[in-house]
Amino acid sequence: MGIPLPGKDHFQGGKLDKDNLVQFMKDLKKNQPDLTDEEAAQIAASKIADSKPKSRMYYKIGASREMAGGKKIDPKARMSDKLKGMYDTVSDTKKSTPHEMEANSDKTIVEFQSPTLAVLEDAGKFCVTIVRYGLVEGELTVKVDTQDGSAKAGEDYIAVHKTITFKLNEKEAEVQLEVLNDDAWEPDEEFFLKLSLPANDENRKVKIGKNKVMTITTLNDDEPGTFGFDKRGHFVKESCGNATLTVFREDGADGVVKVKWRTVDKTALSGKDFVGGEGVLEFKAGEQQRDINIKIINDMSANGKEEFFELELFDVTEGAKLSNIKNTKVTIADDDEFQDILKNMMALTNANLDDLSLYQSSWSQQLKNAMSVN
Repeated sequence: MGIPLPGKDHFQGGKLDKDNLVQFMKDLKKNQPDLTDEEAAQIAASKIADSKPKSRMYYKIGASREMAGGKKIDPKARMSDKLKGMYDTVSDTKKSTPHEMEANSDKTIVEFQSPTLAVLEDAGKFCVTIVRYGLVEGELTVKVDTQDGSAKAGEDYIAVHKTITFKLNEKEAEVQLEVLNDDAWEPDEEFFLKLSLPANDENRKVKIGKNKVMTITTLNDDEPGTFGFDKRGHFVKESCGNATLTVFREDGADGVVKVKWRTVDKTALSGKDFVGGEGVLEFKAGEQQRDINIKIINDMSANGKEEFFELELFDVTEGAKLSNIKNTKVTIADDDEFQDILKNMMALTNANLDDLSLYQSSWSQQLKNAMSVN
């Protein structure tokens, strides 16, 4: 079922007002978070134009344009089908994933399923998944090559340099890797797996996706690990939606370990500036990192203040330890460019209003425009 868009009350009399524009954009993007500023400005401009009082001359000009084959004066005439559908209602749609957005692409996108992978030192042989989406017809050959990091080929893993072929309509393929185990304790190490097209492949319909390099970490498997954040402070913008804080597991990954976390109010307050709380992260055997997502509340006002809260780790199980960085400070800042964004939105809306200048130009100019065939 459609959700009504913000109505004409935002722009009474067809007037462009900064505060009303902000409220309109908040209401609009609440239901359509993927909408670009340019698209939102088009809708805003059309709403303003449609809100202006219309004289009898408006309807005469419209009729003249129809007869002369000129441009229609419908505010939605320049919109894409997508925007026309949003003009009166906003559909209940979820955010598309990158794969879904490329589903109807005229190109083949190929990449690793994940940019990172952690395996225990005694894992031996294991498989990594490569995916393709978009145009999946026909066969496709890609190259995979390992590259040393702190882990060294021949000592910590077996080097791989091979080609992988996707069969007709096949969306996934696997490459087998092998890590080497020893009895000595050593810190976690990593090596890389790179994805590329064969040197002689000039197929312009194939593109390597964002996950073209995978980081593979070999974990010491004799300890449950040490848990903590990577740094003592994180900076997020008020408009980010969610602050994602990653908890890392180092120096071992044996067994299932649970780590409790909680937010602590400081100058930023739960319920006003963010949605706080507490929870438990469960790390499975071999799992290297987990994310905590904290919702940030955006009031779309630029007050120039920076406020912060803390995220704290406590009470780990199975004899695991907390690192020295078990607390992190999360600073919420107004978007520095907030006013610039607002000015840009005003400019975009005005630019779209210029395209709809029929509502503001003189009668004589309107008649000339009406007889212009484009």
